[in-house]
Amino acid sequence: MLNISTSEIRLALAIAKAGQIAKASEQVEMSVASASVALKRLEQKLGFALFIRNTRNLRPTQDAERLLPMWEHALETLTDSVNQVDVSAKSISLRIAAPSDLGRNLLLDWLSPRLQADGYHLSLSLADRVVDFYHDGIDCAVRYGDQADSSEIAFKLCDVPTVVCGTPQYFERHGVLSTVADVARHNCLTYIRAGQPQLRWKLSNGSTLAVQGNLVVDDAEVTTRVMLKGIGIAKRSALDLSEHILSKDLVVAPISGEFSSTELWLVMPSREVINPVILKLRDDLREFFNEQLQKLRPFLET
Repeated sequence: MLNISTSEIRLALAIAKAGQIAKASEQVEMSVASASVALKRLEQKLGFALFIRNTRNLRPTQDAERLLPMWEHALETLTDSVNQVDVSAKSISLRIAAPSDLGRNLLLDWLSPRLQADGYHLSLSLADRVVDFYHDGIDCAVRYGDQADSSEIAFKLCDVPTVVCGTPQYFERHGVLSTVADVARHNCLTYIRAGQPQLRWKLSNGSTLAVQGNLVVDDAEVTTRVMLKGIGIAKRSALDLSEHILSKDLVVAPISGEFSSTELWLVMPSREVINPVILKLRDDLREFFNEQLQKLRPFLET
């Protein structure tokens, strides 16, 4: 008996409709390379080719023209059965991990009204470390940066600018940051991420800048609290500091654009975890974080 997953079926159907792996990979939220490997693996399982390839497009073979309509019908039947399962707020249970500052200062604002709903159960882990999904019992994680672990499944939520910030009072005492070189004369508050102190700040040109300061801590939110006391500056995700930027308690330095931006992802241990609740969470978080970035835009333009 062939072991063919629904994700492989969705990929084949998407390729048949799009005529190209690149377009189909976007629809199923896979990289082009991963989609190509998955298609080759599926054809090896079947023992025959699904598509006739040329330099630009893919066209279904005769075998595929017979098989794909049956797959599409089977997938529709499966989807209809899943949709009959109650996935309303009355039965939602999630175990989510998120970075400390993003979780405490922004994600909780999004979660608060949902926690008021009857039957909404949430386990939230807030830490600046990469969680072990199986050991920690986590369903999904909101995570910054490149997602290099090919065994995990990741949905991109948004691109996030990086900002260098300090209080207005701090910059009045110590001077503004006019150039990247000015960072060397400031007290840089840093934190430990994935077990590594962030003592080199990555620039948009790919190089790094060595920084120094009197605080290295394993909780990024602590650097925010210390920064708000006017003790130093910090380089962070704009989303992490959005509340304080919008209230003007923190000022975005004009040189922030010189530092590399980052990405925010919703990460799962495997495709088996994905269900309608996870997909709705993905869509809701995308909307929420992009709304926050839109509010921040006037403060990030220099």
